[in-house]
Amino acid sequence: MDPISNKDKLKTNTYSTLQKKTKPLTILVVEGNIVARKVIVRTLNTVDFEVFEAKNSLEAWNYLQTQTADLILLAITLADKGGYELLEDIKSSAKLQHIPVVMLSSGSRGEIKKNTEQVDGYLLKPFKTEDLFKLVNTYRRSKLYSSFPEVTEIETGKKQLNILVVEDSLVVRKVITRTLTATGYKVLTAETGLEALKKLAPTAPDLILLDIILPDTDGYQVLNEIRKNLRFKHTPVIFLSAKDSLLDKIKGKMSEANDYLTKPFKPEELIHIVSKYLD
Repeated sequence: MDPISNKDKLKTNTYSTLQKKTKPLTILVVEGNIVARKVIVRTLNTVDFEVFEAKNSLEAWNYLQTQTADLILLAITLADKGGYELLEDIKSSAKLQHIPVVMLSSGSRGEIKKNTEQVDGYLLKPFKTEDLFKLVNTYRRSKLYSSFPEVTEIETGKKQLNILVVEDSLVVRKVITRTLTATGYKVLTAETGLEALKKLAPTAPDLILLDIILPDTDGYQVLNEIRKNLRFKHTPVIFLSAKDSLLDKIKGKMSEANDYLTKPFKPEELIHIVSKYLD
């Protein structure tokens, strides 16, 4: 990927240091035109976004194999492979298909919709700075949670049940939180296995949603530690995983977990499996 100038690196690093406690939205910009790419990257770097860039589909694909993104801005025209082809690869991958992709195009809106139904959004070139911010911010605030109603007060005659969500992906964590909160549960979160184990006793969750792949360990080891504590010996634990092979599912169900939910999942699937153990 093309390096950002030292001035931009200094600005980005300084901003990252100041914003460590509030993990920014990660955006991957895939654009073959160097001028357009740099303008987008530098514009987004002025706000609370962590921005990475790729000049072609190969660089973008290699990045996505080892890094994460909460949003991808993808040009339709690239030197090595068309943007639609890369989009198809992303949406065909169990690991990546949940990532929203906004296409950057010089064509019309109708042309984009005609070519694919997998596009999550679009931005027509040339665009103004405010158009870019409006699209990204609108997506961040509304697109992720548009199907989930706002909840200001939960009226219930029974004890509000606590769910601990152990998930390192910011996007997945927020979607789960919003879904379950809207359903009436109290949601607590942890990004790592260690953080989850530290929160276990103080929060006393009624159910745990546990990602198998975590930054510091794996879900199986966390589950073993949970089950060692007699207090949580029978607390329902549901594994979350992007691994959907038969072998992975069998391994998950043979463990001490109560169930196994494959990512990406629909909100109704999440609600159904949670209510199965709590209602």
